[in-house]
Amino acid sequence: MTASPYNRYRMDYRTTEQFARDIKNGSKAERVIINWYIEYYRNKYGENLIVLDNGCVIPVSF
Repeated sequence: MTASPYNRYRMDYRTTEQFARDIKNGSKAERVIINWYIEYYRNKYGENLIVLDNGCVIPVSF
């Protein structure tokens, strides 16, 4: 499988499999950072945040 010419610039000479793996690993790292922020916010303001995968943040009181 090859990437479309439109998206090939994002692949930086990686194979499709390498590109997919890098995106997956990057998403995991982002989730860790988001979870740290949720914990920080809960400790500082006493509210839970629900962060959806689309980036929306919803404050929820205890």
